[in-house]
Amino acid sequence: MLGKMMSAIGAIALAYPATAHAAWETAHGVAITEEGTCTGTPHNAPNQPDMIRNGDGARLRIPLGFVGEIEVYGHGIDFASRVRTVNGRQVTRERGVGGPTNLSRGCGSIGSIVVGFAISAGDRSGDDTLLIDDERIPITFFRPSITYTKWSDFSKRGQSLHPGSGGGGGGAPVTTAGPVVSTNNGQGCGPTSCTTSGGGGGVVIGRGAPSGGSTGERNPDAPSAIGKCIADVGGRLELSSSRSTITLPRSRSSVDAQTCLRRPMIIESVLDDDTGDVYGPRTSGFYTPVRAARLFMIVPDYAATPAGLTEPQPLSPQDQDFQKVAMTEDTIANFVGEVTYRIAPRSPVPGASDLTLTIKSDPSFGVRQLQQILFLVGRPSADFNADFTTAGTTGERQLGWRIEQRGDRAPATCFAQTTGTVTVPAGQTSGKVPLRATEANGCATARFALMLLPLPPSGAVTSAPYARTMEFAYGERMRPLQAPAAPATQLTPRVP
Repeated sequence: MLGKMMSAIGAIALAYPATAHAAWETAHGVAITEEGTCTGTPHNAPNQPDMIRNGDGARLRIPLGFVGEIEVYGHGIDFASRVRTVNGRQVTRERGVGGPTNLSRGCGSIGSIVVGFAISAGDRSGDDTLLIDDERIPITFFRPSITYTKWSDFSKRGQSLHPGSGGGGGGAPVTTAGPVVSTNNGQGCGPTSCTTSGGGGGVVIGRGAPSGGSTGERNPDAPSAIGKCIADVGGRLELSSSRSTITLPRSRSSVDAQTCLRRPMIIESVLDDDTGDVYGPRTSGFYTPVRAARLFMIVPDYAATPAGLTEPQPLSPQDQDFQKVAMTEDTIANFVGEVTYRIAPRSPVPGASDLTLTIKSDPSFGVRQLQQILFLVGRPSADFNADFTTAGTTGERQLGWRIEQRGDRAPATCFAQTTGTVTVPAGQTSGKVPLRATEANGCATARFALMLLPLPPSGAVTSAPYARTMEFAYGERMRPLQAPAAPATQLTPRVP
């Protein structure tokens, strides 16, 4: 009886394979979703022409920064319990797929295992080996490169300040530089859901999609940019690929000006077509080419100049190759002059190039500070000065000044001159406004305001941050000190 039972067990063992699996056969740079099917040759995934086969000497190429899944096929490999790499990179066993399931979805009568990757963009490049139990799949991790960086044309796109007033009707965005930058109601789209025929609702730009995908690259969900509105508030944007210039409007205090000047410029990193053998991450069921990691930081041309820009930030996790950079609140409110910023890669990135952004005001100079007129022990004479410092360019500058009434005395009553000009020589950053009191009755305690403003060739500018106003009272004139009387001279009588 015992012999018959042993024979039966042996027959069962011969009929079914052991859990130890055979060698892996193929590795694919994208995994079939649980609801997906294979197309074409067994083991091939949609939009996935790249694979390696055991024994062909190839390595699966994965870019640094890859977050996604690959799938490895082999008889019984779906029973494998452990995945890792020789160099300790972050990989996880996502799921095993049995042979019957793969057969039913057109992938062949063979098991497979899905492996998840979460590779840091700052990780080291080089060869590695994926271990699935005792199976060894050769892998090469490489650093993605970019073809070039540029100031994107998206810096001139987006919504107008008043969308309903420019002919769009009903509040619809109005554009002059192309369609509104929005896709799928702001949700983004993958490379097979945004096509040049208009799917996705925005323009399609780029270098093409993976084989079998759409005819165009996805369109970023970019914010409305400064170039769309700056001319409406009196400023100007000169946009070129590597060098751009923002000329600030003279008046920056209005709601429209503040709204516009807070909008960003857009930097575009044109990625190299080479994404290796993988795609990811998955967006709405589709895989997008791996995006470059955050590349830039602010480096002012002048070491002593504080950064007047925000640090560039990716538009979204799906749009790492589009970044936004904007002026700080302090720059918007107070900057006078001209400064050029160099925006350079944070660390060496193949193909990356430096960009420059020049910010300048119109006029290029103004009054930084107008010091308070104050006499601690009385005004020494009818003539006195108001000291000031300048901001911006340091060539020869002409400033105008005027005295304005703030109390019950007219300026013409209390000052010998109520308007005038002062010239600041080239290279100097300070000067004096000469004033003369008439000493008329009641003027010493009356309140006045001194306005000092730049006089560029294009005309006087009275708005902040170019002009400054200071209120004062010039006070009583200090009475002159009288010398003490000399003692009387006494004559000494002469003795004969």
